[in-house]
Amino acid sequence: MARTERLTLEGPEGGLEAVLTTPEQPTFRAVVAHPHPLYGGSMENDVVREVARTLLKAEGEVLRFNFRGVAASAGVYDGCKERYDLQAALRSMAARDDGLPTVLAAYSFGSVMALALLGDSAVQTEALFAGLLCLAPPLTHYDFTAVHSAPVPLGIVYGTADALTPEAQVRTLVDARGVLPTFSRAVENTGHDLGTVSGPAQLRPVLREATSWLLEELGIRVHESLQAS
Repeated sequence: MARTERLTLEGPEGGLEAVLTTPEQPTFRAVVAHPHPLYGGSMENDVVREVARTLLKAEGEVLRFNFRGVAASAGVYDGCKERYDLQAALRSMAARDDGLPTVLAAYSFGSVMALALLGDSAVQTEALFAGLLCLAPPLTHYDFTAVHSAPVPLGIVYGTADALTPEAQVRTLVDARGVLPTFSRAVENTGHDLGTVSGPAQLRPVLREATSWLLEELGIRVHESLQAS
């Protein structure tokens, strides 16, 4: 039986509201970063919750958190410094210090903050996460070239009707990574919400596939319960 607890993480602007869910025998850790705070994004977002559910099914210990200024998290929206909130969340998982690798799953604005961490010379040498899953990264609005050479396995999940993540730009990003381990899958006929407004049925099999690929790349056993999601 998984255990869920509400936490307050120590963030750069004060406490960050978070929820940690731990299975009986986790094989990895995961942090899930939510979409844009100014457009209603929070750790309770449907995509975030579905990603967390999938990672938990895979026997991951999963941390969701709210960026600064969202719900009970201290501070106000900045648009850039949220990368340090994400860094604090990742560090909190690393501090558990039992050798388990950490995966970062980041949706929309969350993926932008993951990108910002990868491109920040002050933090890029820290081994904050072993693998990255980007969901609906807004490629039309931000420069994602930092992920071209990122040495971590990168998975991308996107909707074929998402104007912010055009399929052609996804292919360009994948091609730019060359031989670096990269995976991309589309959720057909869905927009930036990846179909969750009408329910998670379309997203779930793609998430299972992307998660299985990422864990296999990291040498983590894919739990059979993931296949039964």
